[in-house]
Amino acid sequence: MVFVDTKKYELPFNKYLETYQGIIMQCRFCCFLLTLIFMLFINIPTIANAGELDTNNLSTQIKIDWQSRIPYQGKFNSEAIRQIFLLNENWDYLEQNICSINELNAPNLKWQKINLPHTWNAFDATDNDPGYRRDASWYRKEIMIPDFNAPVIFRLYFEGVNISCDVFVNGKKAGSHVGGYVGFAVDVTPFIKKGATNRIDVRVDNSINPDIIPSQKSDFFIFGGITRDVWLQILQPTFIERIQISTPKVNEKSAETSAFLTLIHSGKKEQEFEIEIAIKNPQGKIVSKQPIKNSIKPGTNNITLKLPTLKKPALWSPDAPNLYEMVVQLKSDKIVDQASERFGFRWAEFKEHGPFYLNGKRLLLRGTHRHEDHAGLGNALPDSLHRKDMEMIKAMGANFVRLAHYPQDPEVYRACDELGLLLWDELPWCRGGMGKEVWKSNTRRLLKEQILQNFNHPSIILWSVGNELYWLPDFPDGDNIDSLKAFVSELNNLAHQLDPGRLTTMRKFYDGAEITDVFSPSIWAGWYSGVYKTYEKALTSSRKKYERFFHAEYGGSSHVGRHTENPITGQGLVKEDEWAEQPNMINIERISEAGDWSENYIVDLFDWHLMVSEQLDWFTGNAQWAFKDFTTPLRPE
Repeated sequence: MVFVDTKKYELPFNKYLETYQGIIMQCRFCCFLLTLIFMLFINIPTIANAGELDTNNLSTQIKIDWQSRIPYQGKFNSEAIRQIFLLNENWDYLEQNICSINELNAPNLKWQKINLPHTWNAFDATDNDPGYRRDASWYRKEIMIPDFNAPVIFRLYFEGVNISCDVFVNGKKAGSHVGGYVGFAVDVTPFIKKGATNRIDVRVDNSINPDIIPSQKSDFFIFGGITRDVWLQILQPTFIERIQISTPKVNEKSAETSAFLTLIHSGKKEQEFEIEIAIKNPQGKIVSKQPIKNSIKPGTNNITLKLPTLKKPALWSPDAPNLYEMVVQLKSDKIVDQASERFGFRWAEFKEHGPFYLNGKRLLLRGTHRHEDHAGLGNALPDSLHRKDMEMIKAMGANFVRLAHYPQDPEVYRACDELGLLLWDELPWCRGGMGKEVWKSNTRRLLKEQILQNFNHPSIILWSVGNELYWLPDFPDGDNIDSLKAFVSELNNLAHQLDPGRLTTMRKFYDGAEITDVFSPSIWAGWYSGVYKTYEKALTSSRKKYERFFHAEYGGSSHVGRHTENPITGQGLVKEDEWAEQPNMINIERISEAGDWSENYIVDLFDWHLMVSEQLDWFTGNAQWAFKDFTTPLRPE
């Protein structure tokens, strides 16, 4: 939430960023501790059911079953099925905006040795100088590719690059990507030299670009860099590109499963292959196996297969996050490729004007929010810290996380699948209104990439198409309500087309509240407006207005160590029955301005919110803002 005089936007926005210095941490750490204490107090049964989670040893208790993190060391077997190597180590970094790759060989360039993940904003986001670097940089790595005879495909897979990039191999452009927070692959086969050292150069740019979401007016830093893992994929000429698993009908007695496969055949002729699909239960036992023969044409092949119905499936839930595994083998006279995906059987329902149900039982969503941000690292976190955040969230009694305000690292989804945390996964359309055709094209594509990449995770129950999306438009007429409603409807339809099995949501676009399946209004009772003792009244009002609603974002801030014998209640200071924050709150009385920011007050606020939430039998649930501190360029207070 940001509250500024909109007249300031008459200045160029980079000047605005320089004016609004970016060192303030939101949601002071004591708020997180207090929330943890109260959620633990209220949710003791949840913790017990989870098996008394030990956050110091949780990763060793839960099996991590995905590709091995093997660094590439210049060797591979050209006749083996897919080989995947980690390329995080020993990169060179040049913090200089050089436009042409031909200029990278100039003498006296100041290259630095780094490892990935990496952002160049790890420290300037929190220093005492206004603004932070929004520009381009270069990354370089050399890899040895030995001589080989069998045909193979080389691909570089980037889990996330902020916020656009161009990829070069041996001085030639191999590919590019626009938009951060999602992964992408670049086929580099035509550019690879056998028996030689091959040079990879990546130009990364996080310059201000209104055509790429999120908006620069978002209340978080748009870090620049190769901020997630990079992999070298070595594949056979015919390989499995994607496994998409649907569970269209699930109950306690049986479960239906279908697989949508995308196969890539690089040969010049149509060829018959055998496809074998096996399903392993949570104990690793094969409970279903189905072989079929199929003719594969050159190029991209999409195949949909319905698998035998499973009896008495082990359902996935926060208390019992049972994960199945689908293993797909592609065979000719031998195994050509093999890939696997984990998934879960569960069904979810938001009752009209009522609570949330998972697997036919009412479940109060006790949630929080999480930004990808860590002191000294920015958003370039190793997997261990991503997982630690999710373990801490689970241990404090939560069963739900809203990923704010963008898709997050793949390790986050893996951890939530294993820990039993339900997710709201959000498209990074945060503020800025709507742009023109280039902006629309980028936004549609990023939603599609997000859904297809994260499709199989049972933890995800909601696809969010945006947050505060009409605020502070970046384009003329960008806040036109009719145009916004039309585009939100388009994204909503796209989400349902790509994934008919999940619901859609968004926060705080009131004029389009009826478009998505679930809606979250703005209720900041006792902080940005209203008083916390009217929280139940605010929820009851929202229940009547919106067919299905979830309350995302409540809470406040405090100063560590500030105490008072008589914390304010807010009554008499502000208008008690107003609960939403506004784009411009300069002249609005609010406790966040008029209050004392004491720990005592914030304890009372959290206690009240949690007490109300636990007592309402019709309530879907809520998510406290936010799990831990994060940096923002928009808050001078």
